[in-house]
Amino acid sequence: MSKLAMTACPDCDLLVSLHHLPKHVHANCPRCGNPLYDNRPHRLDHLFALAFTGFILWFPSCLLPLMEVRLLGHELSTSIVGAGLFLMGSDYWFVGGMVVFAGAMAPFLTLSLLLWILVGFQHRWKISKLVIAMKFLGSIRQWAMLEIYLISFLVAVFKLKDYADIQLGLGFISYMGLFTIILVLAGQYNRHYMWQLIDMRKPNDKRT
Repeated sequence: MSKLAMTACPDCDLLVSLHHLPKHVHANCPRCGNPLYDNRPHRLDHLFALAFTGFILWFPSCLLPLMEVRLLGHELSTSIVGAGLFLMGSDYWFVGGMVVFAGAMAPFLTLSLLLWILVGFQHRWKISKLVIAMKFLGSIRQWAMLEIYLISFLVAVFKLKDYADIQLGLGFISYMGLFTIILVLAGQYNRHYMWQLIDMRKPNDKRT
């Protein structure tokens, strides 16, 4: 097995060398036994279907109203992007920017990059393009925190249900679907296996 790189154990911070593993074999930290990575192959077309579905769901999830609230004769509704822009327009630039970025842009970039990588593997794009996209995906995917906004919506609905008439919108239903897709992708996507695919192509790829 050839050495690939180093990784830090998320539990004890021990630096461990990454090696190619046989299929369906996983590696544990030699100090604390925490699972580090595995070589669980996955079908790229299956990942593509999930990512493309999530990409389509992104548009109604982030652009359509999440809920409609009727309180004291007033009716309010907004979307993820609309809420962020409203906060920015109210001089809460940092909070509004984080809502737009973490709630909308980060999931969009995560799904777009994953689709780019999968299409690149299928059409044998240059390794350099795939490496850049893989590194960017590793940095941006941790910002796609849909569960935080989902919990916030549910808390808001619970607190307002006795004082207002609340109707969930198509945006919220789509957001639930988007959250489910990204959750499944997080469990299916194996970045170490993807890096191995890139590593196996390097000796035969003269375009790099």
